[in-house]
Amino acid sequence: MNRNKEKNPIKITEDLINIVNKAYFEWKALNNTLKVYATRGINFPETISEPIACYCLDLLWNIGASSSGDATNRNGHKIEIKATSNFYSDLTSFGPHCDFHNLIFLRLDYENDIVYIYDTQIDAEKLKIFSVNKISTVGDFQKVGKRPRFSVIKNIIEKEDLKPVCIYDLKNKIIKY
Repeated sequence: MNRNKEKNPIKITEDLINIVNKAYFEWKALNNTLKVYATRGINFPETISEPIACYCLDLLWNIGASSSGDATNRNGHKIEIKATSNFYSDLTSFGPHCDFHNLIFLRLDYENDIVYIYDTQIDAEKLKIFSVNKISTVGDFQKVGKRPRFSVIKNIIEKEDLKPVCIYDLKNKIIKY
């Protein structure tokens, strides 16, 4: 099943989420093997995190679609999806020309195979005000074509005391709201 040739956003079906779940455990096994002899593992693939977010939040996945953004909600708004496999910290990057209506963030509890999904309610314009370092904001970096990086966990989730909108149990394929 090669979904990359799709022209329109796709709905994540039960069949597809089963494939994504299988891919997650294969990624985790490879990641664990690599960590035996290397200090760094493999980043949490967007081809796993994005369909999980879409499945749990009833979004359409924009893989291979002509529209920009990672996903689209039922109102046609562009959704940016970011994720980390380190539950306690992240260094999330954004493109210099990103445009979206809402940022969704996933935190993976790697040991327990549980994904915590946060709706930050931050759009591309609000994102520009966040500090990247002591003197520059996301917007400053974007103006000069750079890719800003900062911690969504520290600067948004913890600062705003956000709670997950849902939790996805990968082992049991259960969404908890």
